[in-house]
Amino acid sequence: LSGGETAENLSQQTYEGRRDLTWWRGRVLSIGFGQGEDIIMNSRYQTVGRVAGGNGLKADLHDFQIVPGNVAYITAYNPISCDLSAVKGSKDGAIVDTAVQMIDMRTGLVRWEWHSLDHVGASESEVEPPTDTTPWDYFHLNSIDPEPGGEIFISARSTWAGYQLQGGSGVVLWRLGGTRSSFTMGPGARVAW
Repeated sequence: LSGGETAENLSQQTYEGRRDLTWWRGRVLSIGFGQGEDIIMNSRYQTVGRVAGGNGLKADLHDFQIVPGNVAYITAYNPISCDLSAVKGSKDGAIVDTAVQMIDMRTGLVRWEWHSLDHVGASESEVEPPTDTTPWDYFHLNSIDPEPGGEIFISARSTWAGYQLQGGSGVVLWRLGGTRSSFTMGPGARVAW
């Protein structure tokens, strides 16, 4: 693509009863996430849909899931300034708040939004914070798995864990791996990255 844009996350999904190609288009930032939009193309390679982030956030490249009812789940990243001295980082630091957004594909409005910093403490990260002003990607959301009953399973690279979220409230029902796993791992077993 031109202008420094890239294409990532090519997939085949069902949209409005048809099997279509989906992919992400945008700019990949040096700290490992993207800002752009998700594209839906039919079998003739015509764009039939676009899903951008909402509430001031842009769609990230990591995951895009279309579910029945013309709803899409996307990943979004939001670097925010904060004092990281409590976790041995910079007092004038920045942290990346990861979001999952459930977007109405017809209107583009956000129906539901979940933020990592509201539910998973920065101290749970397996990645050390930077000592400079580089945003700390303490969580790094990799995937979203919406489940038929309304719950959502997500995985996070930097906390070395998967999280089962309650639909609606976003409460973490259980964690697999990480520093606060809900399950006891067998001898020598560990979830990583």
